[in-house]
Amino acid sequence: MNKSTVLSSSALIAVMLACASSSPTQTQIEPVLTNTASYTLEQAEEATTGSQMIRVASAFQLPTYSPVKPYNFIGDKMEVKLKPDQVWVATEETEGGYVLRSNAASYRVHIRPDGYVEKGFYFPAIRTWARPANLEGPHFETIEGAAVEGSFAAELIYSGRSGDTIRLVYREYLDGLARPAFTQELEYDLAESTSIAFKSLEIDVLEATNSRIHFLVKDDGGLPWLPNR
Repeated sequence: MNKSTVLSSSALIAVMLACASSSPTQTQIEPVLTNTASYTLEQAEEATTGSQMIRVASAFQLPTYSPVKPYNFIGDKMEVKLKPDQVWVATEETEGGYVLRSNAASYRVHIRPDGYVEKGFYFPAIRTWARPANLEGPHFETIEGAAVEGSFAAELIYSGRSGDTIRLVYREYLDGLARPAFTQELEYDLAESTSIAFKSLEIDVLEATNSRIHFLVKDDGGLPWLPNR
């Protein structure tokens, strides 16, 4: 179903309402530390000049969801507009589910971990829950977790080749912002060795020209230099 579902207060739809005192008991969710890497060990990779060769990240993340399809609901002092490009973050945990919040909406959503709307939609301004009786699911799907404050990322960028020397640039980011003081320009002489190392990364250069590089990450040592481990 690609079309939006639109419900109005005049439609023959049963809407269940409950006051705020009957809202699910909520416990704040503690972010989970997640480390990611753009590569797979021992697998050949390719990058063009000026582009990212390797990216690693360490971030505390919360469960994050996005609507599966458009959905609209209009009621008395209530309006829901779900779109697949919205990001909804689980900030509280309840019995059997999560409470989702989004910068795109003033209301909240209570769902099960599998993405089905459970309690319904909560409207803080009128302290009311609403759940249309014919709300078909699944309604939300999991996406990459939203990072909270303190997320770290680092990347190696390929800068080309001159003679036997290849050039890389190392950059660090904190909460998505570059840290210029931690930027390094690196050079490696392939005449000496086609295996290069940086921090705990061991990289085999398979082929390198001034326009692109083929390589594989032989080992990363478990990335012990990532913060928050």
